[in-house]
Amino acid sequence: MVEKLFQAAISHNANDIHLAAGVAPALGTGGKLARMKADPFTSEDIEQMRRQGG
Repeated sequence: MVEKLFQAAISHNANDIHLAAGVAPALGTGGKLARMKADPFTSEDIEQMRRQGG
């Protein structure tokens, strides 16, 4: 899951990735946020990604 987010960010030249429970992830590019076409994450999804990343 984390790898796919990073790949999407790189392919869109995004500066950052925004995650919040209940909404699809967003990529920050040029001072603007663009929601990805993805299912919303749950708080459990985000916690799992946090554990994978650190």
